[in-house]
Amino acid sequence: MAVWSDGTYHLLHYEIAEGEDSQSWLNFFEHLIERGVNPQEIKLIVSDGTSGLPGVMRQCLPNAQQQRCTTHKVRGMAPYLTYQQLSTSTEAIANHFDEQQAGAATTL
Repeated sequence: MAVWSDGTYHLLHYEIAEGEDSQSWLNFFEHLIERGVNPQEIKLIVSDGTSGLPGVMRQCLPNAQQQRCTTHKVRGMAPYLTYQQLSTSTEAIANHFDEQQAGAATTL
């Protein structure tokens, strides 16, 4: 999905893969590029913590940065919190990431 500076977005490509390994990501980006996406113009990829993605990003999308999805980060922290800490902590963590990402999003 592409998100433009005015907040609009478009689904660019959808693909079913057998995994999230490097070869699957390579195929995905090659198909996107074949469909006309300019790899030089991609600035940011937001994803979960898949290990196959970073190397392929460097290879196919030289100007892109990777950002870990806030939802995945907060869910990853949740098992380490008590039930009482969970509701207030996850909200505070999400607010922290929102503040940091708002500034970063406007600089890309």
